[in-house]
Amino acid sequence: MQITHHIEIHERKYNYKYQSVLCLGESYRLIYNTFKPFPCDRIIHPAIDGWIQIHDKAKKKGLDMTKIANVTARTHPHVFLLTDHPEPKTGLEGKFSVYHAAAIALLYGEATPKQFTDEAVQNKTVIALREKVHVTKDDKVSDHEAFVAVEFENGEKMEVHVENCIGSYKNPLDAEYLQKKFVDHVSTQIGEKRAKKALEAFVGIANSTDVGRIAQAFEE
Repeated sequence: MQITHHIEIHERKYNYKYQSVLCLGESYRLIYNTFKPFPCDRIIHPAIDGWIQIHDKAKKKGLDMTKIANVTARTHPHVFLLTDHPEPKTGLEGKFSVYHAAAIALLYGEATPKQFTDEAVQNKTVIALREKVHVTKDDKVSDHEAFVAVEFENGEKMEVHVENCIGSYKNPLDAEYLQKKFVDHVSTQIGEKRAKKALEAFVGIANSTDVGRIAQAFEE
């Protein structure tokens, strides 16, 4: 039988059509919907969370993030299904590459839109590090969990177990993080100054008597 849509691939393997009607009217998934911390496939967020934590700890110790010998992660099996792309060529492909995610999280300590551009994906330092990333899957690891580790060239080793990653139902983003994310994203389109004005306008929308003034608040 010919496959006419990409969803059919997953449907045949996981029977998603049947799963979608289980507990219909009893379980409401909307209450578990959360804001994403990173602009990439959600399945790699736990690993990114862990690698950023390692970056922060390493920087406090004065370690050079370009002197990494090996990077590992033990993750949920869907990481391989959705993000097993070791050689992304574009920013979009980078969003579905656990290897690129590891490299940018460790090198920059963040995963924002600027780390998922064509330029970032093609950066030689990023490419060199993602070649050192090794990922394994484990059925016992949940989709909001990851075990990550980094070994430096000087022999120093760091490990982090992320049980509930940032942005998950049990570890949601706080207001400060959401505001920073808004400015980071919107700045790429209208500049940081206007983005901050936009944030101020939207934060006060509940007390506004004229929604039309919001657009005027952050005009150039």
